[in-house]
Amino acid sequence: MASTSRVKELQEAVLCSICLAYFNDPVILKCGHNFFRACITQYCKGSKTSPHYPCPQCRDPFQEGELQPNRQLRAIELLKLFCEVDQTLICVVCRESRHHKDHPVLPLKEAALDYQEKIQSRLESLKKERDEILSDKSSGENTSQELLEQLETERQKIVSEFQRLRQFLDEQERLLLAQLEELNKEIEKRRDEYVGKLSEEISSFSSLIMNVTLDPDTAHPDLAVSADRRRVRWGDTRQDLPDNPERCDTVPCVLGCEGFTSGRHYWEVEVGVEAMGVCAGVVEGTDPP
Repeated sequence: MASTSRVKELQEAVLCSICLAYFNDPVILKCGHNFFRACITQYCKGSKTSPHYPCPQCRDPFQEGELQPNRQLRAIELLKLFCEVDQTLICVVCRESRHHKDHPVLPLKEAALDYQEKIQSRLESLKKERDEILSDKSSGENTSQELLEQLETERQKIVSEFQRLRQFLDEQERLLLAQLEELNKEIEKRRDEYVGKLSEEISSFSSLIMNVTLDPDTAHPDLAVSADRRRVRWGDTRQDLPDNPERCDTVPCVLGCEGFTSGRHYWEVEVGVEAMGVCAGVVEGTDPP
């Protein structure tokens, strides 16, 4: 009970009776009571008894200029202990409070040494991790650089290969086009030669074809020779013609006036419904009879 009472007395001694909070900047009055400087200053400003004010606890009068810092109480309030459970600094009064009474605490310097070692160890670990990360980063950068260089090499190979391929295709195109041009010229040359030769042959054949004039003195009495002596037809009635020695009276035919010394000749014959006749012959070096 004595210990509990002592703690209660300590707590009451370090509490401001105005705001009921632990002292931060305590001042003491002539009557011996302590208050927050801010609380008692505000109290004075709100009081109507200036320049003498009654103590908020005992009502003894005081003046605002009589406020004195309580250094001893401030020393009690210094945070000199470290609560290992709450990981926070506390004062000796807080150490005896219900909240921290069962918590392990250490003096501030001792706790600082422990945490300094932990912090140093953690710093060493972080430094090692940093070095590993930097090493991995450097290795990764080197690997990336190597990969980039390999990719650039492959890109240049592909570009070079396609350039070579394009050059080859261009050369093949020029070669094939040149061959096609030569073939086209050869075809045109042979066509011109053939056309020229054919034209010569046609001209030669045309020169060999003569205008045949029929000799009516040789015509069979049943054949009617046209006035221009170019055509002949089978007559409707037998004609009464002079009995010339050269007249064909046994075979229905007619002879031409011209003779042939060479070449091949033909006649076109129109065939009627009652009679048909074809005349053909080759004469070489003789005149017709």
